[in-house]
Amino acid sequence: MKTKIFVAFLAVILALTGFMGYSIYKKKSAGILPDNIYINNIPCGGMALGETKAFLINSYNMNDVVLTINGREYTYPISSLAELNVDSIDNFNIPLSYYFMFGENHVTLDYYKVNRDMVKSTLGSLIKDEPKNAKIKYKNGEFSIREEIYQGNLDDIYTELDKKISLGKIDITRFVTAPTKFAEGLIDECDKRNNYINEDTKFSNIPESITTDIKKSHIVKNKIDYSWIDEYVNNLYLKYSTAGGTHEFTDVDGNTFEVVGGTYGWLMDSDATKARVMSDLKKGKNKTKAVFTQEANIIGSADIGDTYVEVSIPQQTIKYVKKGKVKLQSACVTGKMTKKRHTYTGVYSVIEKRKDTYLKGATWNTHVMYFMLFNYAGQGFHDATWRSAFGGNIYVRNGSHGCVNLPYSAAEDLYSKIDVGTPVVIH
Repeated sequence: MKTKIFVAFLAVILALTGFMGYSIYKKKSAGILPDNIYINNIPCGGMALGETKAFLINSYNMNDVVLTINGREYTYPISSLAELNVDSIDNFNIPLSYYFMFGENHVTLDYYKVNRDMVKSTLGSLIKDEPKNAKIKYKNGEFSIREEIYQGNLDDIYTELDKKISLGKIDITRFVTAPTKFAEGLIDECDKRNNYINEDTKFSNIPESITTDIKKSHIVKNKIDYSWIDEYVNNLYLKYSTAGGTHEFTDVDGNTFEVVGGTYGWLMDSDATKARVMSDLKKGKNKTKAVFTQEANIIGSADIGDTYVEVSIPQQTIKYVKKGKVKLQSACVTGKMTKKRHTYTGVYSVIEKRKDTYLKGATWNTHVMYFMLFNYAGQGFHDATWRSAFGGNIYVRNGSHGCVNLPYSAAEDLYSKIDVGTPVVIH
């Protein structure tokens, strides 16, 4: 009985072995690789030889080799360092024993060969006769990074690659001498410089922009030069500092003329503006601001706006205009037409308002009810109850000591309407 069981068991084993042998023979004859085969660490199990060839060629074209130097990685396509050897794939033959082996079976196939000339061509920009630090350079309107250069012998590296390229990652630290500054440390600064030259920087409070053309015209030896800012801001000062200069004035009747002098207007702090612009540009901001120590209603030479007090010396009248409409009009008496007593022409603004006060001078101490100072020479608007007449040519021989004398009611009305800072145009 035992003999029959053994014979039956043996028959089954032989049958299974025969079946497996036939299956393996059939698979090998058909050019099908074993299920557990890896060629150069690439899983190729169960592939036909033709499929494996296409797969390996594609791997050669698509895969990279990583060279490491002191932990830094430099990646290159295999195809830039080695030549494809198609014949080695065509002649590839898997031994029969691999079909019977369990676990992963790794096979090395030299289907590409490291080429010395290709190594020198590909790595020639990375490895030269002396080390050089990475640096930022400017060319054709753009900043870029020239990567670091190592010192080394490319023949030595060729030999190392020839031995180990199939590993995919090779450390070549011992073959080179490293520089001290590397590209990754310059990326942020390079991006910052490109952002700087590729975007206008606009002023938020004046209609000016530092254009990309201006910025690009001041790149010196691969670096951004900021020395031009001094002259640039000086020109802005001359353009926008209108205080004491010439103001374009249009009266309510539509007459336009220039009024020169006075204290009203914009006054730029050129030093503070230079510092602000410099700081904003260095931070890569696309907005900056001019710094003014004194401001007016509107930017530009026509900076008076549509609310003001107008004094006409020839006509001996004043007008208070609010938003382009006359709200008060009166005759007046301005300063006597002498060197020491005339009313100063120009554009000013109300400095202070005082009520029930005394005006003191060398020979007078006069009480007034309403006083509105408009310049630092002490000249202002006030009521003059001692006068019985205003306007005409009174000012020529019997004018004030420089103030604009008004009838009591006009002074009272003007006092109630104007504010400190209201422009005063005297012409």
